[in-house]
Amino acid sequence: MEEQKKTVLRCTLIAMLFMSEIKHKKNRINNKRKRKQLKKYKNELKSNGCSRCGNKGIKTIEFHHVNGKSATIGSLSSITKINNELKKHVIVLLCKNCHAEIHGGVAELVDVVRVLPIAKPEN
Repeated sequence: MEEQKKTVLRCTLIAMLFMSEIKHKKNRINNKRKRKQLKKYKNELKSNGCSRCGNKGIKTIEFHHVNGKSATIGSLSSITKINNELKKHVIVLLCKNCHAEIHGGVAELVDVVRVLPIAKPEN
């Protein structure tokens, strides 16, 4: 009888470990999918290029808050959070050089015409 209890306990532990591993694997897959969607979405936003000089290099494009800053869009972790930030603030796309010039006081945001649109809802 004691041997039977040990066997049942072993089987239960193995099953729990197995189920835990499956759950962990599903979470990893879902997180990877979400990160991929988020990156694609940010790249779609950046595809318009720099509002000042027209540079289209996605890796050089940054988000510039015109009327105050509450969060860095590049660090936001969901499409919903990005959309909320776009609704709250006027944000323009600038390449790293133009962004640095504006923050350094060398240039002004006078001739900027393209502002990020309100984004699409998250799927």
